[in-house]
Amino acid sequence: VQFCLSPSFTFSAVARLNFNTSLARDVYGVSYLPGFIGLNNLSCTDDLSVLLHALAHVTPFRDFWLLHRMEDSTSGYTSCSNLARQFGLVLRKMWSGGNFKSNVSPQELVQEIAVQSGKRFNVGTRSDCMELFVWLLRQLHVGLGLNKEKASLVYEPFQGRVEVLTLKKKLVSGIEELKQGNAEELPTEEWTESTAHAVPFSFLSVDLPPCPLFRDSHGGFVIPQLPLFEVLRRKFDGQVFTDLVTKEAHERRRYRITRLPQYLVLQLVRFTKNNFCLAART
Repeated sequence: VQFCLSPSFTFSAVARLNFNTSLARDVYGVSYLPGFIGLNNLSCTDDLSVLLHALAHVTPFRDFWLLHRMEDSTSGYTSCSNLARQFGLVLRKMWSGGNFKSNVSPQELVQEIAVQSGKRFNVGTRSDCMELFVWLLRQLHVGLGLNKEKASLVYEPFQGRVEVLTLKKKLVSGIEELKQGNAEELPTEEWTESTAHAVPFSFLSVDLPPCPLFRDSHGGFVIPQLPLFEVLRRKFDGQVFTDLVTKEAHERRRYRITRLPQYLVLQLVRFTKNNFCLAART
């Protein structure tokens, strides 16, 4: 009973997880494959379920949480937050072969996330999965008692670096600024080049091509299909500029990946906001 409530793993058991094909059985005789187990949907918590399944198959990230029981005094993380304890417990239950049922309920983890986020990620409200991913990694890193500068296995599998080169041009807010400003202060057509700097990242945003404006001969839309490598090359090859307009200036940024992470997380930007609605690109 204690093992079902709080499973534990040895180094040899963790090393065999990626090669395991044997089915386990719960107390009702239902078969399931450890690591590919269902999670209860507690009213619009499918975003957390997707994120937990994705993180549970990142090998170094998974092994860290399976081998360290945060509630044990020998783990070295006895002063960690309750969120880190509940997260590790859910991951251990997902990979355990001795569960009571063939599904896992992340109720305690969902409640702790709602409390720690100030109900930003709450039951009954479907949230953006990428926002939850960034917030959860940050809270787990801090919950282990680590600061920003200290590296941990929470960020290390997803951490990469990208070089950003920015060109800026000052914007004119209105005709009054043109009348009152001096000739030397007025913006020019020339771009001012800033120094390139390296920025760490845990995920990359990829812009999808927009839907076609006109229908084809059959009355439907031909959705453009591009290889993933081509989509990444268009933005992160270090040659193509991306435009960004702020209140003060018009910026053009060029990105070049200098170091790839062990596990690359991509965010497909499918929706664009305008003054009227939230439009889907594909």
